[in-house]
This record gives sequence, structure tokens and C-alpha cells, in this order.
Amino acid sequence: MYKTKTIYTYEILRNDILTGKYTPNERLLLKDLVNYLNLSMIPIREALGHLERDGLVRQIPHQGYTVAPFSVEEIEELFTLRISLESLALEIIIKKSKENLINKLYSLTKEMDKYIELNKNIKEKFSSQNPRRKKFMLINRDFHLTIATFTGFIHLPSILNNIFDMSERYMNLLEFVVGLNNNDYLEHLEILKSIERKDEKSAKRNMEKHIRRVLNELKEYVITRGWLINRNISS
Repeated sequence: MYKTKTIYTYEILRNDILTGKYTPNERLLLKDLVNYLNLSMIPIREALGHLERDGLVRQIPHQGYTVAPFSVEEIEELFTLRISLESLALEIIIKKSKENLINKLYSLTKEMDKYIELNKNIKEKFSSQNPRRKKFMLINRDFHLTIATFTGFIHLPSILNNIFDMSERYMNLLEFVVGLNNNDYLEHLEILKSIERKDEKSAKRNMEKHIRRVLNELKEYVITRGWLINRNISS
């Protein structure tokens, strides 16, 4: 599929920002981007304009572009949307309660457990670019998207996946030891058992607890590094 230079540039820079290649408030110098992308300034400026409209970069008069800082409102908005959408998904799939869904979720939960066990002797903290970290995050996302997919709704999985993409910029800043990261596995297991029992209230409660734990850890992490701002004040 043909892509214009602007779209090509936009997609590369967007991915770089979302995956943590560039940190909040980091300057994006045009000369560096020209060398990096091997393109002229025209498509790069146009791509930066698109990224500014997305809220991923900011243009500062007489200084150029910087990566947008984080905002407490955006973090809370993304995770609140997840709670609402995933609670809706649980309500629907528990009424359907298909055996192949339970089997799929058990398979993903076991895969996460095995992956944690496989890495239990590796004590280093993995950044977002580490393949072991990426694999773990993919298993985690697949668990949540599987629940959304089994609702039978056409748009819900893609909407939820888009929220995961938008959250990725925040999530990728968290470094953790994969082999010691049992919380996700245990919380997924609690959610799964609630689904299997057809206990809607328990499933929703466990899902919200799971999502809010990550939200609180993330907010604490970025606040201590001075990356979190109030969006209303900054705009």
C-alpha cells in the first residue's frame, strides 16, 4: 500500500513516541529528524503538525517541537475508559459463557505463568524495547482483547485496542522484572475464575481492581520523575 512521505514519517514518529524512544519534554530537533529519517524537512514538519493535533508533541514558539508531557487527566481518562468498556464486555460474555472462551483465557493465563517462571532467574528490569518485556505485554493485552472479542461486538475490540495503544506511551516507561511480576497473572486468574463461575459482580470487581492497581503504579512512577502535569493548566 502506497504511503506519502508525510504519513510514513508520522507513523514512525508516532510509534517512537508511544514506545518510549522519546521521553516527555524531549526536544525534537528538525536536523536530527532529517538525518534519522533521511527525508527533507517538509514531510517532517507536516508529520509533526499531525502529531501535535494528536496531543503527542507540542510546538513552543522560537524553540521548535518537544514531546508532550504526561497529564494526570489523560492517564485517568484512558484507564477509566478501560474499566467501563471491560466491565461491559464481562457483562456480555458472562451471559454467553462459551466454553471456548474459558479455554482460551486459561491458555493465555497459563502462558503468562510459564513465561514468568521462565524468566524467574533474570533479575534485571526490562525496558520497553526488551523482547522479553514485549512478549509479556502482548500476552497481557491478548487476555483483555479476547474478552472483548467474544462479546461479538464489531467495534469494541478495536476501540479497546486503540486505548491500549494510547496507554502504551505511559506503560512503556514502567520498567519491571518479568520473572517477579506475579500480580498480572494472579489478577487475571481471579478474573477468569469469576467468569467461569458466571459471577458478574466478582468479575467486574476483580477487573476494576486489576486496572486500578496498574493506574496507581503508573501515576506514582511518572509523578516521582516530574513527568506528570495538569492538562488544563498546560493547555
